[in-house]
Amino acid sequence: MSSRPLKRPRTTKEEEISQNTTRELSVLQKLVPSSSTTPIFIVEEHSEALLCLQRSMRRGVLPLSNISMIHYDAHPDLSLPQKLTSDLVFSPNDLLDTLRNTESGIAEWIMPLVFAGHINHIVWVRSPWSTQLKDGTYNMKVGEAVVAHTSLEEKYLVVDCKAPYFANDGMSAAISNLENIQLLSLHVTSNIDTTPTSQHFKHTNTSNATKGLNDTPPESAVCLDICLDYFSTLNPFLEQLKEHIDSTSYNNVIHFCDEFSKHQSTTKSWDTRTWEERLRRAMLEEFIRDEIYMLNHKEMMQHITVRILVPTIHSVRNNTSPFFQLVKVLQNVKKNATLTNATLTNATNDESAAMKTIAATAATAATAPPTTIDVADLILQYIMWSDLPSHKSTRKEMKIALNNMNTVFENWPTTTLQPSVVTIACSCQDGFIQTDDVKWLIDELLVLLKKSFGKLEILPEQEVIELYQILTRTY
Repeated sequence: MSSRPLKRPRTTKEEEISQNTTRELSVLQKLVPSSSTTPIFIVEEHSEALLCLQRSMRRGVLPLSNISMIHYDAHPDLSLPQKLTSDLVFSPNDLLDTLRNTESGIAEWIMPLVFAGHINHIVWVRSPWSTQLKDGTYNMKVGEAVVAHTSLEEKYLVVDCKAPYFANDGMSAAISNLENIQLLSLHVTSNIDTTPTSQHFKHTNTSNATKGLNDTPPESAVCLDICLDYFSTLNPFLEQLKEHIDSTSYNNVIHFCDEFSKHQSTTKSWDTRTWEERLRRAMLEEFIRDEIYMLNHKEMMQHITVRILVPTIHSVRNNTSPFFQLVKVLQNVKKNATLTNATLTNATNDESAAMKTIAATAATAATAPPTTIDVADLILQYIMWSDLPSHKSTRKEMKIALNNMNTVFENWPTTTLQPSVVTIACSCQDGFIQTDDVKWLIDELLVLLKKSFGKLEILPEQEVIELYQILTRTY
């Protein structure tokens, strides 16, 4: 995991409001509809791009409707918060606050713009290792409906698409239940070689990506959105897990994840499969969080969570199955945590050892506050998010990806796809890309964008300025 940003100097609430207001006015003053200058917003968390697009619409740089988004990212970012209401969508400040305070808000910022009628066409240019959605065109409807996992009195945002990316998270509903429908054309593609022998970026033609771009309605305004993890992607849950368990335990967890994700019935209806998948994940969470794995074998196997989990994953005839290997890992994690706590307790019971512990704690408290790592929780988080893409690219691979992107951009002015706005998300502090790659990639991207689109207005958010020393400027 990359390090977190240093704490900012304390300011009063009034000073903070004043600083934010002054900065916001400065940004808005630089947003002037112009065919000669392209605003480049640079944010840390991807959900902050929502604020940038809201600003652009307020200032007339983007229209309020008929926007096409070209989305270069390792992740689709097309999730919907499970309790997102239409009232929240049409309250921009509240919506942004919700995304900022939601664990998965960085993946949920695009669909509210679709339901609000702003975006109606998206081209997701995926990384070669990103497989959350199959390549192709998805013509879907986004609306509100009462869905099974929520209160019957409330209607929430859902889609009618049956792809597992939407259905497995309970984001799908039958078209007959949808109200206040907005249409979305989604094209998933890649501008890299995706043959079975290719796992990295290669020099290649860009016909696949260009096809998606050429389908963009000619009268649309275009927003180009780039996440730096498109070039190199870490799964932060995997990286954390590697740091805290041994290689054998790690391999057993990976094996279990493979089996857990494989189980998908092909004979049942998609809504039945969705319900069973959600139940299965809920049972796994209860199994780990309630430490059911610490029961004796007979009690554990009779527990309702195991009775639901085990038959749907694999055979239980021998103790070498992935499920029982996971149980052993969890039991060892619990045993080690108990031994560690006992050692600390015994140490503090000894007066001399206690004084040394207090002195050492006091000496390091300012720079390294003690934290307790719940390894079982890390295992659970990784299992739940094991399908996130992961591939650490070399600089050579990233350079090839940049060249492929440049080839696509060179053709844009001749096909009326000049972007009105560009948003760039660093996605480093959440652990999706290495810090060392961020500044290099941004420098490379700005050169590429200037070459393709001319004069740029660089508008980094305050966090980006502090972290990477990228300043507001005309370029």
